[in-house]
This record gives sequence, C-alpha cells and structure tokens, in this order.
Amino acid sequence: MVLDFVNDAEDIQDAFEPYYERTTLQEGTDPNRLYDLEHQIREFGIIIDRDLEEFAELWHEGSTQKELHRVLDRCVDRYDAATEEEQSDFRRRIGRYVRLYAFLAQVVPFEDVELEKLYILAKPLLSKLLARLDPSDVPDELLQYVDIDSYRIQESGSGSVEIEQGEEPLTAQSEGRPSSSGPSESEEKPLSAILEKLNEQFGYDFTEEDRVFIKQLKKRVQDHDAVQKSIEVNDESAARLTFDDVAEDELQGMVDRNFKLYKKITDNEAFGRMLFDYLFDRTLEEVREEAAEG
Repeated sequence: MVLDFVNDAEDIQDAFEPYYERTTLQEGTDPNRLYDLEHQIREFGIIIDRDLEEFAELWHEGSTQKELHRVLDRCVDRYDAATEEEQSDFRRRIGRYVRLYAFLAQVVPFEDVELEKLYILAKPLLSKLLARLDPSDVPDELLQYVDIDSYRIQESGSGSVEIEQGEEPLTAQSEGRPSSSGPSESEEKPLSAILEKLNEQFGYDFTEEDRVFIKQLKKRVQDHDAVQKSIEVNDESAARLTFDDVAEDELQGMVDRNFKLYKKITDNEAFGRMLFDYLFDRTLEEVREEAAEG
C-alpha cells in the first residue's frame, strides 16, 4: 500500500501550527549540505588530504589501532594549535557532518568516496576530541579503541566470615516509598514533570531508555569543570552560554547511545530548548547547593 499526501508543505504547516508552540517543516534534507560541511571542515586545515587517504587505506586494510591513532594524532596536533573558538567550531562542524552522513547514508546512495573517507576519519576523531574535554567520562564510542589482549581471574585470598544471628526486624517497604538505591525523589519529580510537558506539547512518548539518556547527559554536563567554574564565578546568562556549549558537545558524543532522541533534540529547536532549560536549571541549582555545602 502506498500512502501519499496531496498537500504541500505550507498547507501542512498551517494545519498543524495551532497545536504546537512552534512548527518547522522543511521540504526535505538536502544531501548537498554534506558538501557544504565538507568544505567548511577542510577550511580549518586540521584534516588534510594526506590524512584522509592514509586513514582510509589503513581502515580498509584492517590495520592496528596504533596505526589508525597515528593519523588521528596528526589531526589532534593541528587542532591543538587552533584557537579555542576555532576548536569549538570545528567540533560542531564535524559533529554535524557525522550525524548528517550517518542519516543520509541510510536513504541516499553516495558515489562520492571522498565523503565516505571524511566520515570514517571524522567519527573517531570527534570521539577523541570530545574525550579530551572531560577525561573522567569516556564516551562509549572510544571503547572500540581498547584492545584487550588477555585477562585472567586470580584468587587473592579465601576464608570465612562468621555472622551472628540476630532478631532485629527489618522495616517494611511501604508502597510508594523510594528505595535508597534508586534515584532520589527530588530528582525524579522534576524530570517526570518536564517529560510530561514535552510529551504534551510535542507528542514525544519517552521511554526508560530516554530517561537514562537524559540523566547521563545531565551528569556529564554538570560534572564538567568549565560548567561548574562558570556557575561559580558568572551570572546566570554567562553561565548559560558555557552550559549550552558544553551540553552541545556532550550531546554529540552520545549520538550512538540514543539516536532517535538525539535527532529529536537537534532537529526540533523548541523541543531541545525546553529540555536544555530544564537541564540548566537543575544543574545551576545542584552546583550552587554543593558549593554552599562545601
């Protein structure tokens, strides 16, 4: 069965607009945007032709991770020589390229091998750069670069533990009472409220996987040194600029964890803004509380 719409984009937008805070309907995703991004990325001079050719050859030959990292490290050296503003802009550009290529490659056949070469280098390079922003929290994508040659289980000691039997009764778990090992009530209530609001306005039915994704994103951003320092020394407007910059970078690093929610956040500006507003408010509150207690 083939289902088709006779309405044009403008008619559909007019029909749906009364029910949403903001409705944006594009005519389609233009594959030529990839060429625009490719050109912008090359202008930085961080990735050069030699890198693309060598990395692609090593990649398809199944070379070792050490050899692949040798090429990536050359790009990192040039990246380190750039200004902070250029570095931030470069990360955004290759993040958008990786996201767009991964999406379009599923629906559009590409015959330009240069786009593929840039993609297979840009993806691990992006992960490498993002990991440097917060070394304490390595993105899942970097796990592919860890080689485990061998492991063993070794007993370090043995013995028995004598436990005296007692008769102290355990407190019954009353219905609705939160477990100490689970998320705190103070964290779950605001999260549930914003998810319900997002669902009402944008019709997005959140899953438990989405909840975990949002919590992980919040933790990564909140634990970032730049965010904490900015909140400590700046007013809210300046702290928000730092927060948004870090949150966008961290979001890019989590693209493979939940692509559906990631795409919803990045494609729908109003949806993403409302979610980021919640994350910023919670981060601001908790960082200030920690600072006051310390």
